[in-house]
Amino acid sequence: MKHCRHFFKSVSLCVLILLTTAMSLQAQTVVNVKDFGAVGDGKADDLPALNKALESLRTISQRPVTLLIPDGTYRLGLDENADTKAHFMIASHRDVIVSGGENTLLIMTSPYHQGVGIYKCTNVTVKNLAIDYDPLPYTQGMITKVDPESQLITMKVDPGYPLPTDAHIDAFSGKQGHSVGYLYDAQTNMKQNQYYSQYLRKQVEDLGNGLYRYKSSNVVRDDMVGRRFAVVGRRKASAYQVNDSTDCLIENATVYSAPSCGYNVASSTRITIDKSRIIHRPDVSGAPRAMSSNADGLHSKWCPVGPTLSNSTFTGMGDDSVNIGGSYTPVLEKLDDRTIVVQAHGSITNYPTDLIMASPGHDEHLKLPKMIKWNGTKVEGFKKHCIKLTFDAPLPDLVTWKENGNIKKCSQVLNLNACGRYAKVINNHFYNHRVRGILMRGPDSLIKGNRIENLSGPAIVVSNDGGFLTEGPSGDNTIIEDNVMVNIERSNIYIASSLPPKVRGLVIRNNRIENYGGDDPYGRGINGNPFYISSGGDLTIENNTIVKPNTGYENVPLIYTKNLGKITWKNNTLDGQQTQLEKDSQPIPPKD
Repeated sequence: MKHCRHFFKSVSLCVLILLTTAMSLQAQTVVNVKDFGAVGDGKADDLPALNKALESLRTISQRPVTLLIPDGTYRLGLDENADTKAHFMIASHRDVIVSGGENTLLIMTSPYHQGVGIYKCTNVTVKNLAIDYDPLPYTQGMITKVDPESQLITMKVDPGYPLPTDAHIDAFSGKQGHSVGYLYDAQTNMKQNQYYSQYLRKQVEDLGNGLYRYKSSNVVRDDMVGRRFAVVGRRKASAYQVNDSTDCLIENATVYSAPSCGYNVASSTRITIDKSRIIHRPDVSGAPRAMSSNADGLHSKWCPVGPTLSNSTFTGMGDDSVNIGGSYTPVLEKLDDRTIVVQAHGSITNYPTDLIMASPGHDEHLKLPKMIKWNGTKVEGFKKHCIKLTFDAPLPDLVTWKENGNIKKCSQVLNLNACGRYAKVINNHFYNHRVRGILMRGPDSLIKGNRIENLSGPAIVVSNDGGFLTEGPSGDNTIIEDNVMVNIERSNIYIASSLPPKVRGLVIRNNRIENYGGDDPYGRGINGNPFYISSGGDLTIENNTIVKPNTGYENVPLIYTKNLGKITWKNNTLDGQQTQLEKDSQPIPPKD
C-alpha cells in the first residue's frame, strides 16, 4: 500500500511539473512590444521597437507565438522613399498571432506605403488593430465658388486637413497617381451622388487665405456651392495588404484611412477578414471626416481560393465595397495548333494552370488543354512582355491580335486557379460610400446575408470587364441570397458580360430590394431599376421581394434584359404582387 501511495505521489508530482512547464512555455510564447522599447504615446517613433519584437519571434520554437501590442497609439515613422512595401512588414512567418489590446492604434506616416503587410506567411492572425494615416491621404473643405462654364471649383480647406498642394495630394507633384474630388452634404457628410465625380487633371491653384481652385473635367453646377469637397491623392498603398500567403486571418481590425484600399488580398489562399471595419475616425477635432479609405473596401485579385469577408462593416470609401476576381490576358499570336503567345501575366506563370478562354463567336468560356510549358518571347509590333504557351492537345478556335489588330477584341485567356474562386461575402454591412457594392468575378462564390444601402450602385455586380481593366471571369455559378438592398440609385443587381461568354449558372433568391432609385448621373445599370441582365444564361431568380421604389421611379421596368439565355423566374414580388418575366421586363435601351 505504501508503494502505491508513493507511486501516486510521484505520478502527481510529474503531472504537476509537466503542467507547470507547459504553463511556463505558454507564458513564454507571448512577446510584448513594450519589452523592446515601444512607447505607444502617439509621439515616439515605435517602428524600430515593433520590428525588433517581430524579428525576435523567429528565435522561439514554441508555436503559436503571440506578438502583443498593448493599448496605446503607436506612431510608425517611415520615410516616403523607404525601400519597403509596408510600414509593419510581417514576412515569411508561420503560426504567429499579432494582437492589439482593446484600444490599439497604429499611425502610418508615409502615404506611399502599405500599413500592415502580410507577405509569404502561413497561419498568421492579425487582430485588434486600428490603422490611420498621418498625414491623411486626402484633403477636404467647403466649396465657396464655382464657374460652371469654365468648370472651376474653389474650396476653402477645413482646418487640420492636408493642403491640396501637398505632394501626396497633388497629382502633379511628380509622384504617380491622380486626383479626384467627391461632393458631400455639409451637415451629414452623406455622399452626394447627383453630382459627377470631379476628375482634376490640371494643377491646383493656391489663391491664398486657405482657398484653392481646381479645374474639373466634369460637369460643374451652381448648386455645388456650400457642399463639402474631398480630394484624394490615390496611391497604391492599402491599410492591410496580404500577398502570397495561406490560411491567414484578419480579425477585429479597423481602418480609419488608407491611400488606396482598406484591405487588399492578392495571390493568396483561404484568407479570412472577420468582424472588421472601415469607418470614419470618430475622435477627430474640427470638421468631421468625409472619407475613410481612398479606394475599395476589399480588393482581391489572383487568389487560387477567394477570400472570405464576414461580419464586417464598411463605410466612407472612395470606391467599391468589394471587388474579387482575376485577369484576362490577350492572345497575340498562334504559332501552331498547340502553341500560342499571350501578353505576359503572373497569374499564368506563377500558379498551377486551369486555363479557360473567352473567344469571339462562343457564348461560353472554352476549356483549354493542359499547358505543358511556357517561355518568354516577343511578338513583332507588340511592345509589352510576352510568353509562349505550349499545350498537350490541339487548341479550340481562337482569334489573335495579329489577325484583327484589336487587343480587346481578340481571344482572352484566364487562369481559374488565380481568380478568387469560392469567395464568400457574408453577413456584412456596406453603406454610404462611393459607387458600387459587391463586384464578384470569382466563380462558384457566395454572396449571402449582406445589407447594402445608400449607394449610387449597383449593389451587386456579377460580370467580367473586357474594357480597360480586363477583370474576370464572370462569377459563374455564384449564389446571391438573403441580402437586403436599400436606397440604391442605379440597378440593384447587375449581371453583364462585355466579352462573348454569357454569365451563367447564377442563383438569385430570397433577397429584398427597397426604397430604390435616385439621380446618380452615370455608372453601370439604369436609375431606379432592380434587375439588369445583359448576356446572362441558365439563371435562377426566385423568391425575391421588391418594395417601395423612390418617388419618380415607380414606372421604371423591374427588369432590363439583352442577349438573354435561359432564365427561371418564379415567385418574385413587386409591392406584394407576383411578377412575370415577359410582362415586367424591357430591352436594355441603347446608350445615348
